[in-house]
Amino acid sequence: MRRAIASLLLTAVCLIPFAGCGDGGKPASVTPEQLIAAESGTSVTAGKTTDGLFPQTGLTVEGGAGYGAAFCGVFEGTTRFEFAFLGQDPNGWDAENDADGWKQNGESNTVGRGSFRFRIADAQNKSEYFDIVYENESDWFMEAYVQYKGEVILSNGNYIYDSRPVSGQQGLHEGAFAMTCRKAGRERKDTMFFEIGWTGLKEDVLTVSVNTYYNEYVSLVRFDGTSAMQPDITKGMLAFGLPKLSGMLEHGYTVSFSSDYESEYDSANDGTDICFKQIENAGNRLDLTGTARVEAPAWYQA
Repeated sequence: MRRAIASLLLTAVCLIPFAGCGDGGKPASVTPEQLIAAESGTSVTAGKTTDGLFPQTGLTVEGGAGYGAAFCGVFEGTTRFEFAFLGQDPNGWDAENDADGWKQNGESNTVGRGSFRFRIADAQNKSEYFDIVYENESDWFMEAYVQYKGEVILSNGNYIYDSRPVSGQQGLHEGAFAMTCRKAGRERKDTMFFEIGWTGLKEDVLTVSVNTYYNEYVSLVRFDGTSAMQPDITKGMLAFGLPKLSGMLEHGYTVSFSSDYESEYDSANDGTDICFKQIENAGNRLDLTGTARVEAPAWYQA
């Protein structure tokens, strides 16, 4: 029941605008906290350093199961979000232990169950959106995939192994791109990114890319306007069988996010916290590791 409720909350927070993001005038400068609007009970802290096995410093968002937040603004062109997932450092950690060490001595709120979801939506048509989902495959690895209109778009790099409706699926998504990045553990890629870019001859194909532990640059999906998911030999790449998202090209897109993680040990650990390190949009980089006011980026809306 708790998982079902969390799932409903996750859907709701990704669809409902947050207070603080609107069409107000744009100030000359903002505090880092002003870049994110969060629902009640979710905290946003600039320049926070989270101690533990993998210390992280940046714009940190923390909340319980099903929490949600959104960036205040509309993005245009190519945008890269660099971030790190955060966890609770267990007491008495033994570096020789594997996942059992977490379960015996405490836990990380990024290990095991749950997923973290970024929602990319048309800035003028919120019913047109897709999700970038990070989901633990085990205590050691996680997978990344795109979900669009009830379909999980499964890709291992540039090749789709499987694409089944989400309903009725149990457990993990066979054939999903299994990243060697991990949300917790001893060999984790601390800083990850996902990138929304426009590719193709006319630069009208929305492409979602991520990085791996070995810093490989992998395209998860392309909204390429093709009719079927199959190798496109004429173009030397995969045809994804997805429509072109012309509305996002014309209107821009918004970015919200949420976690549905529920702890089996302590409800205080519900929700996977996240630390944003940098946003690069249209070639302009915004460092999010400090606490000082910054020049309001072009995409920001008060």
